Amino acid sequence: MLNGAEDIEKIKDIVITNDAEKNVEYLAEAEAIFAGVAPVKLSHGVSFNVGVWDFLSMYRGVEEVYYDLIDRPEFLHALMRRITDATLAGIKSANELKVYNDISQTCHCSYVYTDEFLPDFGKGLGAVSQNSWAYGLAQLFTSTSPEVTAEFELPYITEMAQQFGAIYYGCCERLDDRLDIIKKIPNLKKISCSPWSDRNNFAEQIGKDFIISAKPTPAIFASDNFEDVAREDLETMYNAAKANGANLEFILKDLSTVLNEPKRLNRWHEIAMEIVCK
Repeated sequence: MLNGAEDIEKIKDIVITNDAEKNVEYLAEAEAIFAGVAPVKLSHGVSFNVGVWDFLSMYRGVEEVYYDLIDRPEFLHALMRRITDATLAGIKSANELKVYNDISQTCHCSYVYTDEFLPDFGKGLGAVSQNSWAYGLAQLFTSTSPEVTAEFELPYITEMAQQFGAIYYGCCERLDDRLDIIKKIPNLKKISCSPWSDRNNFAEQIGKDFIISAKPTPAIFASDNFEDVAREDLETMYNAAKANGANLEFILKDLSTVLNEPKRLNRWHEIAMEIVCK
């Protein structure tokens, strides 16, 4: 646990290593297993989650962090300084070895298959962070003010985001009340619109330079009137984005039940396509 200033030194720099011989061995093994079934490509392997508040909350405790925001803000800043530096060291290490995963087609559950970073049918631009995506988030700040995000998240995520070609930001937290702050993150491309965000406010605030990464509430799959609820949920987000000329994607995730009816997944997809293609 990180309880006092003496514990800050426990946070060590991230160090990346690469065993080239093992890479060749694993590639040959995979090619043998999938021969005649699927093509095999060697990924450079490393990617980064720069949502370091998730890590800090695990080592410090969520409730403790909330109290620290009030009672020990300087301690939190010191922790964030160290963990940010540790992450930056890891990014530098991966870049020096050229082992960043520049051919990944997804980032934080979202497809990122575009010619900008994956030209020539998925060929990467080079295995360094500047040619790749990373994602950030600070989910515990959904229960704090936007000012907390501005002071305790923006300065640090800014330093880390500058190292990448593109950033996906957000997860389950509410962000529609602080988009003016989030949009200052360098290289930002996509912003999560979770069920906790006001969809209309989000679409009004986001502008045309970013993509709304909309996440319908998975609770709809446990509804007795599933299709009606699913359609209303999808239409609310779609109509809000269309009214504001905003870019939009839907991501269905975090499901825990479909009430033993897997066909609900197919039906949700059909309804979504009906709405976006009309």
